[in-house]
Amino acid sequence: MSQADALTPIAVIETDAFCEDCGFNLRTQKVWRDERLAISVCRCPECGRHHAAGMRTTAGSAWARRAALGGLVVWLIVQLAFVVGVFFAFVGFAAAASEGLVTADHMTLDGRPVMVRHIPTAPPGYEFSLGEDQPFNIPASEVVYGKRVAPWLFGQQMKEGEYRFVTPIQAASIAAIFATLTLAAGVALASLSWFWRRGMKWLWLLIPALSTLLVVTLVSQENNNGSAWTKVPWSNSNVEAKLMAAVGVLLAITMAIGLAIGLPVARFVVSVFIPPKARQLFAFLWHCDGKTMTSGAAPEN
Repeated sequence: MSQADALTPIAVIETDAFCEDCGFNLRTQKVWRDERLAISVCRCPECGRHHAAGMRTTAGSAWARRAALGGLVVWLIVQLAFVVGVFFAFVGFAAAASEGLVTADHMTLDGRPVMVRHIPTAPPGYEFSLGEDQPFNIPASEVVYGKRVAPWLFGQQMKEGEYRFVTPIQAASIAAIFATLTLAAGVALASLSWFWRRGMKWLWLLIPALSTLLVVTLVSQENNNGSAWTKVPWSNSNVEAKLMAAVGVLLAITMAIGLAIGLPVARFVVSVFIPPKARQLFAFLWHCDGKTMTSGAAPEN
């Protein structure tokens, strides 16, 4: 151990500063006072070279502080825009689920879809049929108009004419896309909040919770005001709200997985796609978890 290493550290490097030999990011490294040279020095843990550290411990320049403040404001705006975008994306996911799984249509009292044909007589009226090859002889008293949920959600087969609903395969494909986007959002949010205390990253789960609450509230108000639901199978004033709540829960679970694996995934992506020297700019992804990033090809995850 050198004489500098044996001395008591007086500070740490607080800004990105790179070793002139190996390019290692010296941020968070300890600083000692060298009595022989009368300067502050730090030692690169990667290659062992010593560096003068007097000008590297803080961003002390007035222009450096102004530039840092401006960059911080821009970065804050970008983060806020991303968070707002994620919130409305979740609202859109729930709306898309409602669009594909719920529809308002004419149906019989037992929930069968019917075809409607306008009668050009006075007073105007309609004729109803169970299908194109069926006669239009269903009494209007046996037909109601209301919202219905896709029958396959209740283990029932979809009947002819129920093309307005997405099929199970279509629903699974859309859900996979939504899950992938939500997982990516969780990883990104975990990386953005790397400097938070442990456990605080779970506050991001308020995004799916609040977006789901908004959608459920709007759906409930629409159904209560419009009274579009009918008392037939697969039709109930609470079904759509419960369906949207279930979508919100699935989004929250997927985001929680993304938050849990966020930093390891971010470190892996940086390790694979960023060259060793440029990779040092992302050293904070390792330091926040108490890890050390080397300048080699396979840094510690």
